[in-house]
Amino acid sequence: MGLQGNRFRSFFKKHNFSNTEPRQRLFCSPPFSVSSVRSVVKIPFTLSALETRRLALKLDRMKTSGVEIFDSELAQQIRREFKSYLDDGHSVYMAGQRIIETHGDDSVMVVYLVIASLQIEHEVIQVKVKKKALTLIISGDAADPWSESAPEIFEKRKQVLQELRQRILDVPT
Repeated sequence: MGLQGNRFRSFFKKHNFSNTEPRQRLFCSPPFSVSSVRSVVKIPFTLSALETRRLALKLDRMKTSGVEIFDSELAQQIRREFKSYLDDGHSVYMAGQRIIETHGDDSVMVVYLVIASLQIEHEVIQVKVKKKALTLIISGDAADPWSESAPEIFEKRKQVLQELRQRILDVPT
C-alpha cells in the first residue's frame, strides 16, 4: 500500500476505526487539515476518509475569497500564466488551450470561466470555452459553491455570472 496507505492505516488505528467500519460520521471539520479554508467545514453526512480528503483538496484548490471570477488563487494563477503565454508570443487561442491542458483536472468551473473572461478581454473566445462556460452558468453549476452562503452573497455571485454570460454572448466566435 505504500506510505499513503500506512498513513491511512495509522489514522484509523489512532481513532479506533476497524477495517469493517471504513466509513465515519463527521459533524465537524474533516480529520485532514483544511486550514486554508476560511471557515470551518461542517459535514452533516457520512463520508469515507478518502472522500473527506478529496473534499479537503478541492476546497483547498479553490481558496475562494469572494464572488468575482478572479477571486480565487487558482484564477489568479491562471491569469498570470495566460499573460505569460501571451508575452511569449502565443495567440489568445493557444494560451487558452495550454491552460486547459495544464489545469483541466483542477476546478473545471474556475478554469473555463477565467479563460472565457480573459479571452473576452481580447475580444475573442474559443468555441469550446464559450460552450463550456455558458453551460456552467446556465446550469447553475458555477453558482453552486456559493449556494450555502448568505443570500446576498449568493445573489451577488449569480449577478456576476449573468454579467459574464452577457459578455460571452456579445463576443463573436
